[in-house]
Amino acid sequence: MKRKFDVSIVTSTLNCQSVIARCMSSVEDQSHNRIEHVIQDGGSVDNTETVIAEKLHPNVSYERMPDKGIYEGINNAIVRCRGDVIGLLHSDDVFAYSNVVEDVMTLFRSSDIDVVYSDLSLGVFLEDGSFKVVRKWKSEEFHPRLLRMGWVPPHPTLFIKRSIFDRVGFYNSNYRISGDFDFMLRLFNLTGLKFKYLPTETIHMSLGGTSTRAFYTELIKLSEDFEISNKHGLPLSGLLLKKLRKLQQFI
Repeated sequence: MKRKFDVSIVTSTLNCQSVIARCMSSVEDQSHNRIEHVIQDGGSVDNTETVIAEKLHPNVSYERMPDKGIYEGINNAIVRCRGDVIGLLHSDDVFAYSNVVEDVMTLFRSSDIDVVYSDLSLGVFLEDGSFKVVRKWKSEEFHPRLLRMGWVPPHPTLFIKRSIFDRVGFYNSNYRISGDFDFMLRLFNLTGLKFKYLPTETIHMSLGGTSTRAFYTELIKLSEDFEISNKHGLPLSGLLLKKLRKLQQFI
């Protein structure tokens, strides 16, 4: 019988040999001891697979299978998850402290909650291993009206009960960059779900990821955001406010 975990942490990776070990160590260093790390490699051609193999242990589930992008990779990983709760950790990000998962699971255990989210910092990892903060993304308690004002929580901070995916579905892999925006709008528009905001910083997110790295990707992101907003009936003002919210994050 396969071991059952409390939490599955999903990491979709591709050609991340320089950062994947740091990501894996961040999961290993968590104080909660029933964590499964589900790594989905989209077909790396660098030494990513070798680095992962050197850090494999029984709580790491690794699969290498070509996909058409990060969202299909996340979907493939979710299918393999054995935890009651699913969280995300991108390959170039880390948890902000060692009790993140324990703090999240305390909330899930204390009441009938379906989704937990929190705050994150965006920045750069220095050669000495420290993290230099450039932007702070502080969230807030959820209210449905916030969605029409361009609000969504920091996607990498989401922890979701496994059963909720039966209702919300998977990520739309046709989007290259904004699949998380589409997913979160579907998630937070579901009726009857209980959301909990954990008012602390749980993720250190590396600037330079899929949604933050180059100017030309912003054009793709803007186009996808516009399509998604129209699909979900969000006003143009909401999309504009979504962009303006980023200006408040710089410190």
